[in-house]
Amino acid sequence: GMIRSVPSEPTPQFFEAVERAIIHSIPKPIALIVCYPSNPTAYVPDLDFYKDLVAFAKKHDIFILSDLAYAEVYFDEDKPPPSVLQVPGALDVTVEFTSMSKTFSMAGWRMGFAVGNERIIAALARVKSYLDYGAFTPVQVAATAALNG
Repeated sequence: GMIRSVPSEPTPQFFEAVERAIIHSIPKPIALIVCYPSNPTAYVPDLDFYKDLVAFAKKHDIFILSDLAYAEVYFDEDKPPPSVLQVPGALDVTVEFTSMSKTFSMAGWRMGFAVGNERIIAALARVKSYLDYGAFTPVQVAATAALNG
């Protein structure tokens, strides 16, 4: 695969840069990776940005891979960061990943989860089954306790 980097600020210029990257990439990209809230910039998009992102992905027939690991780290209690999956139709093109590392201080435990498009999740599970045999059972139990607590 080939990686194309684009500015990460959630503005209209983001879409212009991604459009150029798609046009100048052979083969055409199959996915766009976004990470909001962004580390280290702290950029947080609004829901309108995500609506535009979902429409953009559908227009270009690409998937959105959203890293939401910092979703629980924000400054305004009344305005938590949105998820791209809040957008109607996002499930058609999106998988969102998060980690136990930030929210539950489980850094290094390598525990996280993904939600979203059923086809992509199935492919991810298939690839993961080829790469390893799963997380250590006590780590899975601790993660379950953290999520339920």
